[in-house]
This record gives sequence, structure tokens and C-alpha cells, in this order.
Amino acid sequence: MSTHKSVLTALAVFLISGLGVPSPALAGPGGGCGGGGCEGPKAPEPAPVAGAKAPTGLLVDLGNERCPIMGGKVDGKTFSEWEGLRIGHCCPGCTAALAKDPAAVLDRAKVDWREAAGAVKRVNEATGEARTKALAELRAKWKVVREPAPEAPPAAPAK
Repeated sequence: MSTHKSVLTALAVFLISGLGVPSPALAGPGGGCGGGGCEGPKAPEPAPVAGAKAPTGLLVDLGNERCPIMGGKVDGKTFSEWEGLRIGHCCPGCTAALAKDPAAVLDRAKVDWREAAGAVKRVNEATGEARTKALAELRAKWKVVREPAPEAPPAAPAK
């Protein structure tokens, strides 16, 4: 009977992890990959798209301590970038799962991201003194990982 139970447990873990549902209870000690719960090979980082430029612009560390996918402790080296936010993960396999629907995943994991995304948007949309002020307000609350692109000079008036 114990063989059937272990097979059913393994199947449940497989099905839940395949659906991208956070499952710290099934992930093992520490909950999630960062806590040592993932077994087997970790998924590789997504390969960059040929000819794609490196990410640029303002990037703010969301500062999440738990992976929004698996619920484990973030590993400090695996991140996703979305809407000017850097989101920590417990393992490389979680980056692809977040990319499917970042807002829904972050909301479901109860990660407070909307205020940070709004602050990034305010900096990106502002100009002149308003931009400087918006950037200072953002820096007071969140860690800036990548500086914003310099403000474009004003366009010359048409003749």
C-alpha cells in the first residue's frame, strides 16, 4: 500500500508543479526550490532571442523574499524583469512560469507589486523637474538596480 501512496504523492507533485501552482507544502523542506524542495534537474535560463537588445531603462528590485511561483526562498541570482520590476525566483524554471501571466501570478502569490510598478511608470512618463522628483521618491522606497535612460532632449521646433 505504501508504494501506491508514494506513486500518488509523486503524481500529485508532478501535476501541481506542471500547472505552475505554488505548492510549498508539497515542495519539501524549506518550501520551493530555493528552500531545497525541488528535485531533479533545474530548467535552464531562457535563451536570449537572436538580435534582441539587452534590457535597458529603469529597473527596480521588487525585494520579494519568496518566489511567486513555488513559494520558496529566492536564490538571489535568478530574476525576471517585467514592467520595470526585477522579481526574484527560487530557480531558473520559475522565470518561464512567471512570463505566462505576471500580474496574475504576483497577485495570487500576494506580492505587493502595483505600487512599485506605478512609481516606475511615473518616472518613465515624467520630464524635467517632475522626473527628478519622481525618481527621488522611487529611490526612497525601492532599490534601483538599473538607472533609467537619460531624458531625451526636447525636440527642436519645426520651421
